[in-house]
Amino acid sequence: MEIGRNYQPSEFLRSLRECFSLFLEDQDLRFPTYRKQLALEIRLSIEKLQTEKTLPSLHGLAQTLIKEFETEEDKLSILEIWILWEWNERYRQIRSLLKILSIKEKLLVLPADPIRTNILERLREIEGELISDPLEADPSWIRLPSFRWRFAGILEELEYFETLL
Repeated sequence: MEIGRNYQPSEFLRSLRECFSLFLEDQDLRFPTYRKQLALEIRLSIEKLQTEKTLPSLHGLAQTLIKEFETEEDKLSILEIWILWEWNERYRQIRSLLKILSIKEKLLVLPADPIRTNILERLREIEGELISDPLEADPSWIRLPSFRWRFAGILEELEYFETLL
């Protein structure tokens, strides 16, 4: 009997470690200058990858987050953890989708081989999960931790795929 990937002890510990490190990352979003920097980073990535044509749902998500980052001028309190957490999850979701598009562009140039095929298949799985189950506006206190747990290791996995290219 095979244990599902998410329930293997090493995967469980990796997700746990990643979730705790994300709490520290949440705190960086308290500062308006950092939020504006991230908004600019997202805007430039969107223009470079032309997401409006290739992935309209990503373009809409990104525009909403950019607007939220640019309109909130105040430094947020550490006690507003839910807002920071939600923003970070949205940012990571957008960043993951942008990274998927970037990796796909690089893979299309390479010759076909089994590794490339496996990476493309996994990228389609991740993209499907992220698009089919987006974080809704004003998520519940149960939905936010479950979303973080589910997608904690996605960026790490995508960065690994990038190193393979």
